[in-house]
Amino acid sequence: MIWNMKYINKILSLFVIALIATSCDPDAESYTPGELEDGNQGICFVGNYTQTVEVEPGITSFDLTLTRSLTDAAGTVDVTVINNEENIFVCPSTVSFATGEKTAKLTVETPSAAEGITYNLQLALSGNDVSNYPPDTMKYQ
Repeated sequence: MIWNMKYINKILSLFVIALIATSCDPDAESYTPGELEDGNQGICFVGNYTQTVEVEPGITSFDLTLTRSLTDAAGTVDVTVINNEENIFVCPSTVSFATGEKTAKLTVETPSAAEGITYNLQLALSGNDVSNYPPDTMKYQ
């Protein structure tokens, strides 16, 4: 009886594998990822959605990196501060890319940050050249 159960178990396993293999979407092989809108340069933040940045004593700023997909023309993106805890952070309202430039730096000033205290900052990008796919907002601590 045990031998028969093993045999039945193997047949059922093969049946499940065959069922899974044949239930796949036939269109999945021909899937092409969505493309950027006409003229959209795909500008977004580099890195994870939430990041912790530790500023060393005596340093009053840190740089964030933005990237883009299309570099054939100059581009500018608006930067909006969503959350600036205790108004510690000073951020530019725009970031610009020169023609051919893949990345750009956004320098955040922290002139009145106290050592050992965690402050929260959340930024968002807006404009016609912002990517439709990666996150267009970032949280920093």
